[in-house]
Formats: sequence, structure tokens, C-alpha cells
Amino acid sequence: MVVLAASICTRGGKAVLSRQFREMQRSRIEGLLASFPKLADSGTQHTTVEQDNVRFVYQPLDELYMVLITNRQSNILQDIDSLHLFAQVVTSICRSLDEREILRNAFELLSAFDELVTLGYRENLTLSQIKTFLDMESHEERIQDIISRNKELEATEERKRKAKQLEMQRKEATRSGRSNMPSAPSYPTYTPPPTQPAVTDTYDSYNAEKNKSFQKSLPARSKGMQLGKKTKTTSMFEQVRGDLGPEAEAPLVPSAPAASAPVQAAVPTTSSDRDGIHITVAETISAKLSREGSLESFEVKGDLQLRITDPSLTQVQLALALGWWLIKRYGPLIRNAAQAKLPSVIFKPLDLIVFTPISWLRDVHPSLVINGFLNYAPLNLTYYTSALYVSFGFMYYLRRYKTAWWEKYNYVLAAALSAGVALSGIIIFFAVQYHPVG
Repeated sequence: MVVLAASICTRGGKAVLSRQFREMQRSRIEGLLASFPKLADSGTQHTTVEQDNVRFVYQPLDELYMVLITNRQSNILQDIDSLHLFAQVVTSICRSLDEREILRNAFELLSAFDELVTLGYRENLTLSQIKTFLDMESHEERIQDIISRNKELEATEERKRKAKQLEMQRKEATRSGRSNMPSAPSYPTYTPPPTQPAVTDTYDSYNAEKNKSFQKSLPARSKGMQLGKKTKTTSMFEQVRGDLGPEAEAPLVPSAPAASAPVQAAVPTTSSDRDGIHITVAETISAKLSREGSLESFEVKGDLQLRITDPSLTQVQLALALGWWLIKRYGPLIRNAAQAKLPSVIFKPLDLIVFTPISWLRDVHPSLVINGFLNYAPLNLTYYTSALYVSFGFMYYLRRYKTAWWEKYNYVLAAALSAGVALSGIIIFFAVQYHPVG
């Protein structure tokens, strides 16, 4: 038994869900399903029909069909048994047998189909085993659930902390607003005069002597510091200012802004203030010589700085990118129009001189080219020519003409070369550069 494909289609032959287990084109599956309703008999519950080199084993599912496409040499009894198992899987996963429910559970159905059939051959499984396989928990999924749960807890704690902080801010604002509220205006109120006690005929000599002692003023001390008393110096300055008149009120030193204006105007402007684009190149050469005069190490470092002060010149990169996009987008259209309207005598040299170099822009990006110029300063051409040859061999020739080898070994070879460079650096350091003292 070889199952070529398992599909769920409508009564009209439109595929809702399909899974092919052998190498078949999508157009081939759609064509077979489109011709299937013309051969199917709706009077039976489940049956088979044959066409050319394939056999359709189908079963109605309400308004849909469960169809198995097998070869004509397969065992019909095994085909019908497999069809029943496929139908049971569909009915157990989907609540209702309509297109929307089928599409909503498409991932689970395709996973179940893959468990049932492997490379076209039926696996000896039951419905309960398939459900067990589909419900099995994975370690990655468990870790992901723990991470998502921790994120939810952290978000909850953060929300509580923010709410508490906002509540404290609201209380502080309420307290400060209450303290800054204007006080209520006070209005004069009538206070009745105190009632004088009735005069008695008795006289208290003790209280009379006590009141006399409190009413006596304390004698002022002759010495001591008194705050707010004007000194002789202060009175002397006041007298001099009165003699000079209002001219003494004018400041003797002019204010700072008035003096800074002519100073700023007197500063000469440099070329960096006048020009709109400034490019600064700084190079540093570091060399280490031995006592014998031999060169032990030599290093050259460069720094390129670009500064644009004129706002009208800041659109250079945008104009370059826009021009590159326009040439890349409309260059082929202009070439086709010129080829259709111009004679071949004029078009051939024009194509060779203009359109052919423009067509190279499909593989060139200006931002990457400019970025490459920035990294070029401390290196010579040897570093780039070797990288260019290797990149051309692996990323163009092998990828285009040896795709299978490239997909299988390119990443492994790149990782091996990178590891080899790291290991070689360690060996070279200890074997050549490392010189222990003593």
C-alpha cells in the first residue's frame, strides 16, 4: 500500500486541506481533486474509484469528502481501513465538519496525518496511540510555559508597584494641594466686653505686691550685641551717598551681556564654521623596536569623521539611495522601451555602454559599499582579494551550480574555518609571541 496524498475537499473538488506523502506537484494534486467529483458516487457510504494510474478511496464527511489518493497496485482492504482511521482522526479533532473548523485545526490534522503515514506507508497505530503522540509534552514547550508564566508574574508585580507608586504620588499631590490652598477670609466678629468683677470690700496685700513686681521693667544692660543697630560705618556711607546724589546709583562696571557682544563679534570665523561638510582623517602609527634596532611590531590606525552642518546637504544619502532604487526599478523598463523603438545600430552600443553597467546595480547596495570604504583604511588590498575569491566560489558558484553540496556543507565548513582561526591564534601566541620572563 502506497498512499500518495490524503486530502479533505469540498463536493466541488476544491481542496480544503491536503498532505502529500510522495514527491508530487501541487498542481497535480489539485487537478486530481478537481476531477474526483465527476467520478464519485454519492449513493454509497464509502467506496473507491480509479483514474489513470491512481485510485481514489473516499468517504463523505457531511458536506466534505475525506479522500485518499493511492496507486492502483495497493491493497483495497488496507486502503479502506486507512480511510476509516483518517476519518476517525478528523472527527475526533474537529468539533464540526465544516471548512472553518478544518482550517482552524489544520496544524493538528497535518500532525496526525504524518503520524499515520510515513513516506507513503501506513504506520500500525490506533486512534488512542495517535492522541497520545499528539498530546505528549515537550521539554521546550514546558520551558516556554515556565518563561511565559514568570513574565506574567513579573508584569503583575510591576503593575502592583506602579499602582502603589501612583497612589503615593496622588496622596502627595493631594497633601501639597491641600497645604497650598488659600486660607479662608477672616471677617471681623463682635466680641462682648468682659464683665468686670464686682468690687469687694476686701483687699489682698499679697497679690497687690506681686503685680507691682511684674509691672516693673528690667534694667537695660550697658554691654552686649544688639541686632539691627546701625554702626558708624554704615552711617558714614549713607552720608557720602547723599552728598553725591543720584549719580552714585549708576553701576560702575557695565553688565556682562553688553560686554560679551563685541567680544563674540571680534572672534574670527574658521573654515569649519563656513563650510557645510567637514571630513577629518586622523591616523596613528605605533611601532615597537628592539634594542638591536629590529622592528618587532608595527600598527597603523585610522579614524574618519564626517560632520555636516548645512541642513541642505543632509539629504545626500537619501538622494543616493533614491537614485539607486529608481535606476534598479525602472532601468529594465527603459531598456526594453529603447530596444523596441531604437534601431539596432544605435541600441547595441548604447546597451553596452549604459544599460549593461546599470544592470549591475541589482547586486550592489550603496550603503554596504560606503560601509566597506570605512573599514578599508587600516588594511591593504590583499585582505580583500582573497576574501573576494572565496566569497565568489562559495556564495555564487557553489550556491548556484552545486546547491545540494552548499546546503549540506557550507555552514559546517564556515564553522570549522572559524574554529581553526581561533585555535591557530592560540597556538601562534604560545609558540611565537609568548616569551616568559625568567
